[in-house]
Amino acid sequence: AARARMQVLLMELRPHFLYNTLHAASALLAEDQARAVELLRRLRELLAYAVRAESRTEVPLAEELATVSVY
Repeated sequence: AARARMQVLLMELRPHFLYNTLHAASALLAEDQARAVELLRRLRELLAYAVRAESRTEVPLAEELATVSVY
């Protein structure tokens, strides 16, 4: 039951995070294209990590820490 609740929470948070990040990138494009590109590159890294980690029950701490630095 706890895992199911966590999945629901993650499904609600991901779209919100994604929408906010894409909005920030679009606003940044007019100001600083290089920073906007970097933001989108990091977003891609985070999404790729989320897809890879979703199917695993454990993730190494070093991998989690590397992901936090991208965030």
